[in-house]
Amino acid sequence: MAIVNEAFIGKLTPGENPVGKRVRLGKDRWQRIAGVIGDTRYQGPAQPAGAEIYFPFAQDAGLEFVAIRTAVHEEGVLGAVRNIIRRLDPGLPITQVRTMRQPVDLATALPRAMMALVVGFAAIALGMATLGLAGVMAYAVSRRGAKSGCAWLWAPAAATSRERSSAAPPGSFSQAP
Repeated sequence: MAIVNEAFIGKLTPGENPVGKRVRLGKDRWQRIAGVIGDTRYQGPAQPAGAEIYFPFAQDAGLEFVAIRTAVHEEGVLGAVRNIIRRLDPGLPITQVRTMRQPVDLATALPRAMMALVVGFAAIALGMATLGLAGVMAYAVSRRGAKSGCAWLWAPAAATSRERSSAAPPGSFSQAP
């Protein structure tokens, strides 16, 4: 008896119900498919899921890991799972106990770090562009004199320089004659 994932079904019998069919891996004995489970991405979220087949522990004792789904907080279940495993087989070593969040965080750490680096460099580039534009504007204003910049916004278009100095608000760039 075996349980297969959806990727296995996609390669073996696309579009058909595989439950009850028999499969054989290499020269092993024939196995009847008892169920189908969702795909698991062991190589990280960016990698496609591979075809996988699972056997009951009593049938194939080559157990590498156990995955448990729970409705309660993951950390609270770990102690109970350890106790159950010790009761079933006291000599079985229990190593690398972790929640699913930990390997997911590990798999996405590099892309998140790269994204933070890109965002940091983009912020530096934006700051440099802003300072560069401000420098060019300051240079252009200093080269054109007092009639450039924002002073022309405050004075009427037909005003003379004497009228412009009296019409400009305090702190503007207009010149008195």
